[in-house]
Amino acid sequence: MTTTDSLLIAGASGDLGLAIARRLLPRLGRDYSDIWLHAHQHPERIRAALTPAELSDPRLHIVSTDLSGRRQVLSWLDANKIQATHLVYAAGQASYRQIQDLDEADWQALNDANVSGALWLIQGLLPGMLARRRGSIVLMSSIWGRAGAACEAAYAATKAALISLTRSLAAELGPSGIRVNCLAPGLIDSRMNAHLSPDERKDFCEGIPLGRAGRPEEVAAACAWLLGEQSAYVTGQVLGVDGGLVVS
Repeated sequence: MTTTDSLLIAGASGDLGLAIARRLLPRLGRDYSDIWLHAHQHPERIRAALTPAELSDPRLHIVSTDLSGRRQVLSWLDANKIQATHLVYAAGQASYRQIQDLDEADWQALNDANVSGALWLIQGLLPGMLARRRGSIVLMSSIWGRAGAACEAAYAATKAALISLTRSLAAELGPSGIRVNCLAPGLIDSRMNAHLSPDERKDFCEGIPLGRAGRPEEVAAACAWLLGEQSAYVTGQVLGVDGGLVVS
């Protein structure tokens, strides 16, 4: 990386996004000239997790907006002078319901949060990446985006869309020096999985070769690797952080 590289983490107020932020903040000033931490609704979660020294650094920016609309996203990037060469899209929304209970508003909200926001951010940041002929993008999918899941069909469909977007953009942007990869976490200790009962969690873990849920910090470590120079020859890949859970 160069000191002209900068980083935007979308969804940094969620458990995974916040773990990624904590992992990468020590690189501020060394690998990144600026870091933007985005939250849609709860920027206070980010502030509560950071130290006073981190919060006082003028190169760290905590920003907030709804990412669902193209025009709004492009205007927001311009207004905040965000020209990040590295993007992590960890924003998203979960849904656990049978398909017959899904209505149009539910589907639109899922698609906006899980797919559209990523698309508009990439579109808005691409001119700067193309001009520099460098960039690294990591999108947050899910094991269910690879395998599908009962009662999570809509959620799984949006996460599968991110996998397809990853592979397509890797082919499209590779000649310009821009890498695009994807993380597909399995069962992770986070608010998103808090609905599982102890028995459901136990049954789930019994099907995982490593026998346990993952930690947000383990997802963050994988993300940091995909963003960095150590993975300079890696693009278009879907990296499972799932304890070895076999998916078809």
